[in-house]
Amino acid sequence: MHEKIIKESSSRLLPFIGIASLVIFIAIMIYGELDRKNIRKAQELYELEIEKIKTLLANGECEQAQSEYLNAQETREEINKMGRYYSLETHTKQARAIEIAECYANENAFKEAFEILDIHAIHDPDYLIRASIIYENGGNTSMADEARSMADKYDTSLNYPTNKKR
Repeated sequence: MHEKIIKESSSRLLPFIGIASLVIFIAIMIYGELDRKNIRKAQELYELEIEKIKTLLANGECEQAQSEYLNAQETREEINKMGRYYSLETHTKQARAIEIAECYANENAFKEAFEILDIHAIHDPDYLIRASIIYENGGNTSMADEARSMADKYDTSLNYPTNKKR
């Protein structure tokens, strides 16, 4: 008799486990698709912000480009929180931080140019050389020398232009 009760209980339990497993599986699939959709939207927004920065720089609108750069940086951080990764160096290249600094330097707004530069976080020789020129033209020879020194560590065969003789 106990055996019959156990068999009836287990035979009723199996369909319940099957249905519960199916519901959980479907919920996970829906959540995963919604998560991918949100990430895709954020990445599309990020790409639009990058394109806007390019357009602003082409028109010489340094302040607006920097403002859009900061927006793109926030979007990048949100994407990172969602589990996708954009390094700061990748973001800086995509969002054209060096071009924004050069835009300011071309307008002799070196204080603003210096504020956007971050030679200690970016490990790209091209960025470092361009930053060194901006620092040099802005009169900050110690930072110019530091940026050149850092660039030389990556490639000792670099030939970079200077506007001043040492």
